[in-house]
Amino acid sequence: MYHQYTIDTQNIADGKGVYSDIQDSWLQMLDRLREIDAEQAKMSTDVDGLYDSENVANDSIKRFKQEVSLVYRRLERRNLPGNPDSFVQMYTLVVNEIGHVSNELSQVRINMEKISAELIQISDDVERLKREADDIINSANLVELTMQYSNKYADKDSIGQAQKTAMQLYNEYNYKEALDTIATAIEKVEPGSYQRLENAYYSEEKSN
Repeated sequence: MYHQYTIDTQNIADGKGVYSDIQDSWLQMLDRLREIDAEQAKMSTDVDGLYDSENVANDSIKRFKQEVSLVYRRLERRNLPGNPDSFVQMYTLVVNEIGHVSNELSQVRINMEKISAELIQISDDVERLKREADDIINSANLVELTMQYSNKYADKDSIGQAQKTAMQLYNEYNYKEALDTIATAIEKVEPGSYQRLENAYYSEEKSN
Protein backbone atom coordinates (compact mmCIF):
# COMPACT_ATOMS: atom_id res chain seq x y z
CA MET A 1 0.00 0.00 0.00
CA TYR A 2 2.89 2.36 0.75
CA HIS A 3 4.35 1.58 -2.68
CA GLN A 4 1.03 2.43 -4.37
CA TYR A 5 0.72 5.59 -2.26
CA THR A 6 4.18 6.69 -3.42
CA ILE A 7 3.25 6.12 -7.07
CA ASP A 8 -0.02 8.03 -6.65
CA THR A 9 1.59 11.02 -4.98
CA GLN A 10 4.28 11.15 -7.67
CA ASN A 11 1.62 11.03 -10.39
CA ILE A 12 -0.19 13.91 -8.71
CA ALA A 13 3.05 15.88 -8.48
CA ASP A 14 3.73 15.20 -12.17
CA GLY A 15 0.20 16.19 -13.15
CA LYS A 16 -0.50 12.68 -14.49
CA GLY A 17 -2.84 11.46 -11.77
CA VAL A 18 -6.50 10.70 -12.34
CA TYR A 19 -7.87 12.14 -9.10
CA SER A 20 -11.03 10.01 -8.98
CA ASP A 21 -8.98 6.82 -9.42
CA ILE A 22 -6.46 7.89 -6.78
CA GLN A 23 -9.26 8.78 -4.37
CA ASP A 24 -10.80 5.32 -4.87
CA SER A 25 -7.38 3.71 -4.36
CA TRP A 26 -6.75 5.59 -1.10
CA LEU A 27 -10.22 4.86 0.23
CA GLN A 28 -9.59 1.15 -0.45
CA MET A 29 -6.29 1.42 1.42
CA LEU A 30 -8.02 2.97 4.42
CA ASP A 31 -10.64 0.21 4.39
CA ARG A 32 -7.91 -2.44 4.25
CA LEU A 33 -6.02 -0.83 7.15
CA ARG A 34 -9.21 -0.91 9.21
CA GLU A 35 -9.68 -4.58 8.30
CA ILE A 36 -6.09 -5.38 9.33
CA ASP A 37 -6.59 -3.55 12.61
CA ALA A 38 -9.77 -5.52 13.26
CA GLU A 39 -8.04 -8.78 12.32
CA GLN A 40 -5.15 -8.04 14.66
CA ALA A 41 -7.51 -7.21 17.51
CA LYS A 42 -9.58 -10.35 16.90
CA MET A 43 -6.57 -12.64 16.60
CA SER A 44 -4.98 -11.13 19.73
CA THR A 45 -8.17 -11.92 21.63
CA ASP A 46 -8.40 -15.38 20.13
CA VAL A 47 -4.89 -16.40 21.15
CA ASP A 48 -5.62 -15.71 24.84
CA GLY A 49 -6.79 -19.30 25.12
CA LEU A 50 -4.45 -21.86 23.50
CA TYR A 51 -7.05 -24.42 22.49
CA ASP A 52 -9.51 -21.84 21.22
CA SER A 53 -6.75 -20.10 19.28
CA GLU A 54 -5.67 -23.38 17.67
CA ASN A 55 -9.21 -23.89 16.43
CA VAL A 56 -9.35 -20.34 15.12
CA ALA A 57 -6.00 -20.81 13.37
CA ASN A 58 -7.08 -24.08 11.74
CA ASP A 59 -10.37 -22.53 10.62
CA SER A 60 -8.45 -19.59 9.18
CA ILE A 61 -6.16 -21.90 7.23
CA LYS A 62 -9.15 -23.75 5.77
CA ARG A 63 -10.75 -20.46 4.78
CA PHE A 64 -7.55 -19.18 3.18
CA LYS A 65 -7.22 -22.40 1.16
CA GLN A 66 -10.79 -22.02 -0.10
CA GLU A 67 -10.31 -18.35 -1.00
CA VAL A 68 -7.08 -19.04 -2.91
CA SER A 69 -8.73 -21.91 -4.76
CA LEU A 70 -11.66 -19.67 -5.74
CA VAL A 71 -9.31 -16.97 -7.02
CA TYR A 72 -7.45 -19.48 -9.20
CA ARG A 73 -10.65 -21.03 -10.57
CA ARG A 74 -12.01 -17.57 -11.37
CA LEU A 75 -9.00 -16.87 -13.58
CA GLU A 76 -9.26 -20.31 -15.17
CA ARG A 77 -12.89 -19.66 -16.12
CA ARG A 78 -11.81 -16.48 -17.91
CA ASN A 79 -9.79 -18.64 -20.37
CA LEU A 80 -6.94 -16.17 -20.71
CA PRO A 81 -3.76 -17.15 -22.61
CA GLY A 82 -1.95 -17.39 -19.28
CA ASN A 83 -1.20 -15.64 -16.00
CA PRO A 84 1.43 -12.91 -15.51
CA ASP A 85 4.59 -13.86 -13.63
CA SER A 86 3.67 -11.45 -10.82
CA PHE A 87 0.43 -13.35 -10.18
CA VAL A 88 2.12 -16.76 -10.37
CA GLN A 89 4.76 -15.61 -7.88
CA MET A 90 2.14 -14.18 -5.53
CA TYR A 91 0.02 -17.32 -5.80
CA THR A 92 3.04 -19.54 -5.07
CA LEU A 93 3.99 -17.35 -2.09
CA VAL A 94 0.51 -17.58 -0.56
CA VAL A 95 0.26 -21.34 -1.10
CA ASN A 96 3.66 -21.82 0.54
CA GLU A 97 2.71 -19.56 3.46
CA ILE A 98 -0.48 -21.52 4.04
CA GLY A 99 1.41 -24.83 3.84
CA HIS A 100 4.04 -23.57 6.28
CA VAL A 101 1.51 -22.49 8.93
CA SER A 102 -0.53 -25.65 8.40
CA ASN A 103 2.61 -27.66 9.13
CA GLU A 104 3.35 -25.55 12.23
CA LEU A 105 -0.13 -26.22 13.57
CA SER A 106 0.44 -29.97 13.24
CA GLN A 107 3.45 -29.89 15.58
CA VAL A 108 3.26 -31.05 19.20
CA ARG A 109 4.53 -27.72 20.51
CA ILE A 110 3.35 -24.60 18.74
CA ASN A 111 4.01 -20.89 19.13
CA MET A 112 0.57 -19.28 18.80
CA GLU A 113 1.95 -15.75 18.99
CA LYS A 114 4.14 -16.44 15.93
CA ILE A 115 1.33 -18.26 14.13
CA SER A 116 -1.06 -15.38 14.81
CA ALA A 117 1.36 -12.94 13.19
CA GLU A 118 1.77 -15.30 10.22
CA LEU A 119 -2.00 -15.61 9.81
CA ILE A 120 -2.31 -11.83 9.64
CA GLN A 121 0.36 -11.78 6.93
CA ILE A 122 -1.40 -14.54 4.99
CA SER A 123 -4.72 -12.69 5.27
CA ASP A 124 -3.15 -9.60 3.75
CA ASP A 125 -1.42 -11.61 1.01
CA VAL A 126 -4.68 -13.38 0.10
CA GLU A 127 -6.32 -9.97 -0.32
CA ARG A 128 -3.41 -8.87 -2.51
CA LEU A 129 -3.85 -12.02 -4.59
CA LYS A 130 -7.56 -11.24 -5.05
CA ARG A 131 -6.76 -7.69 -6.16
CA GLU A 132 -4.13 -8.99 -8.56
CA ALA A 133 -6.67 -11.36 -10.09
CA ASP A 134 -9.21 -8.52 -10.37
CA ASP A 135 -6.63 -6.34 -12.11
CA ILE A 136 -5.79 -9.11 -14.57
CA ILE A 137 -9.42 -9.80 -15.46
CA ASN A 138 -10.38 -6.12 -15.69
CA SER A 139 -7.34 -5.29 -17.82
CA ALA A 140 -8.00 -8.23 -20.15
CA ASN A 141 -11.66 -7.29 -20.51
CA LEU A 142 -10.81 -3.65 -21.19
CA VAL A 143 -8.19 -4.66 -23.77
CA GLU A 144 -10.85 -6.59 -25.69
CA LEU A 145 -13.39 -3.75 -25.45
CA THR A 146 -10.87 -1.11 -26.50
CA MET A 147 -9.57 -3.26 -29.35
CA GLN A 148 -13.12 -3.66 -30.67
CA TYR A 149 -13.71 0.08 -30.40
CA SER A 150 -10.40 0.88 -32.10
CA ASN A 151 -11.47 -1.03 -35.22
CA LYS A 152 -13.37 2.07 -36.34
CA TYR A 153 -9.94 3.67 -36.82
CA ALA A 154 -8.20 0.58 -38.17
CA ASP A 155 -7.26 2.45 -41.36
CA LYS A 156 -4.88 4.65 -39.36
CA ASP A 157 -1.30 3.35 -39.16
CA SER A 158 -0.93 4.33 -35.50
CA ILE A 159 -3.98 2.28 -34.52
CA GLY A 160 -2.97 -0.70 -36.63
CA GLN A 161 0.48 -0.76 -35.04
CA ALA A 162 -0.99 -0.32 -31.55
CA GLN A 163 -3.42 -3.20 -32.15
CA LYS A 164 -0.59 -5.45 -33.26
CA THR A 165 1.59 -4.54 -30.27
CA ALA A 166 -1.30 -4.84 -27.82
CA MET A 167 -2.21 -8.31 -29.11
CA GLN A 168 1.39 -9.43 -28.78
CA LEU A 169 1.52 -8.19 -25.19
CA TYR A 170 -1.87 -9.77 -24.48
CA ASN A 171 -0.66 -13.16 -25.73
CA GLU A 172 2.43 -12.78 -23.55
CA TYR A 173 0.11 -12.29 -20.51
CA ASN A 174 1.04 -8.61 -20.15
CA TYR A 175 -2.56 -7.45 -19.95
CA LYS A 176 -1.92 -4.12 -18.25
CA GLU A 177 0.77 -3.16 -20.78
CA ALA A 178 -1.51 -4.25 -23.62
CA LEU A 179 -4.27 -2.05 -22.25
CA ASP A 180 -1.93 0.94 -21.87
CA THR A 181 -0.79 0.51 -25.47
CA ILE A 182 -4.19 0.42 -27.16
CA ALA A 183 -5.76 2.94 -24.75
CA THR A 184 -2.99 5.48 -25.39
CA ALA A 185 -3.34 5.04 -29.16
CA ILE A 186 -7.13 5.47 -29.18
CA GLU A 187 -6.91 8.51 -26.88
CA LYS A 188 -4.62 10.24 -29.36
CA VAL A 189 -7.11 9.66 -32.19
CA GLU A 190 -10.25 10.37 -30.16
CA PRO A 191 -9.52 12.13 -26.85
CA GLY A 192 -11.76 10.99 -24.00
CA SER A 193 -12.87 7.81 -25.78
CA TYR A 194 -11.02 5.38 -23.55
CA GLN A 195 -12.19 7.11 -20.37
CA ARG A 196 -15.78 6.66 -21.55
CA LEU A 197 -15.18 2.98 -22.28
CA GLU A 198 -13.55 2.47 -18.87
CA ASN A 199 -16.29 4.31 -17.00
CA ALA A 200 -19.02 2.33 -18.78
CA TYR A 201 -17.21 -0.94 -18.03
CA TYR A 202 -16.81 -0.32 -14.31
CA SER A 203 -20.37 1.01 -14.01
CA GLU A 204 -21.62 -2.24 -15.48
CA GLU A 205 -19.33 -4.28 -13.20
CA LYS A 206 -20.69 -2.51 -10.12
CA SER A 207 -24.27 -3.15 -11.18
CA ASN A 208 -23.67 -6.89 -11.63
